Amino acid sequence: LRTDVIDLMYVHNMIDTDTHLPWLKDLKARNRIRYFGVTSTGGNQDRLATWMDQVDFVEFAYSVDFRAPEQRLLPMAKDKGVAVFVALPFGRNRLLNKMRGKDVPAWAREELNCKTYAQLALKFLVSHPAVTVAIPGTENPAHMAENIEAGMGPMADEKQRARIAQLWENA
Repeated sequence: LRTDVIDLMYVHNMIDTDTHLPWLKDLKARNRIRYFGVTSTGGNQDRLATWMDQVDFVEFAYSVDFRAPEQRLLPMAKDKGVAVFVALPFGRNRLLNKMRGKDVPAWAREELNCKTYAQLALKFLVSHPAVTVAIPGTENPAHMAENIEAGMGPMADEKQRARIAQLWENA
């Protein structure tokens, strides 16, 4: 890899975590990696929460229409100072398909500078105080540029986040 230190390593989908975490802790102690964590795109929040005291970051699914992590994982991560990577922010395109053909509300364009529902969904996530980063996968450069814009300009406050969530609830 042409480096002595790797910035980030993780145990993907909690596969054999009991074996991998001690090894990653050792690598970090020897300054071979900077950060390590655990990912889970499934729904096993209880299991993921068990490692929150041992890791630098967690990655899990969270979206404007899948808000279960707001109950336990997000508050726990914030309390423990653990970074949060949000996977599947568009719910495998479920969110965008639901809004296809609909115009972004004027208030979202004016208050949050969101031109698309993708930007609005991402703004909902990255404005949460416990979220460090959202990971919207794309192979399309235009979509990447659109997604990047969601991280710019004003962030949504709690009232705006509730309005964003309501858009999907009422769709």
